Amino acid sequence: MELLFEAQEQAHQHPDPHQAPASWQVQGDRKEQLCDRLAAELLMPRHSFRARLRYLGSSMATAKTLASDYQTSLLATLLRMMQVGEGAHGLVVWRWAWATAAAQAQGREPPQLRIWWQATTVAWSAGLPRPNAALETVSVEARSVVQMAEQVDQFLTGTEFWQLGAKPLHCHVEALPLKIGKRRCVVSLCHNLG
Repeated sequence: MELLFEAQEQAHQHPDPHQAPASWQVQGDRKEQLCDRLAAELLMPRHSFRARLRYLGSSMATAKTLASDYQTSLLATLLRMMQVGEGAHGLVVWRWAWATAAAQAQGREPPQLRIWWQATTVAWSAGLPRPNAALETVSVEARSVVQMAEQVDQFLTGTEFWQLGAKPLHCHVEALPLKIGKRRCVVSLCHNLG
């Protein structure tokens, strides 16, 4: 995809850069999103991936199986599950962080597991509150499945209420401690039961 953008930019070069075709003036986050989408389509084709997902069901075990079969990372596979999956499912990655930079600088409180990023299926966003950027300051509750999975450093599941929007959601949660780069995180798959 990067090569395609580069080739099109070169093919449409114009002496005046303001006259270049707008369709190829894609940069930054939008360009990265398009590259990621094409990579997902090439590595995990929608038709076969969706058929396997329907058969196996959305779960962490399914993500591991599909990651192995498609030779993709677990996180890329979980994201693809959110893109093409049916049902109300949410993927939340938690990391150790402070609520604000000021809190970190003051050092009054220790860091907590907070939402780093999230993705949801279409069914989640259509009928349920959708996680948003403001939730990055939300920390996980002390007795949650996510917190316990992190403490014991192993995969755990459980049923609990999550406050990811205007109202609490009754969810079945699968939580897996994972290292992303050098950062220790917990990847959680939330299945809405409401």
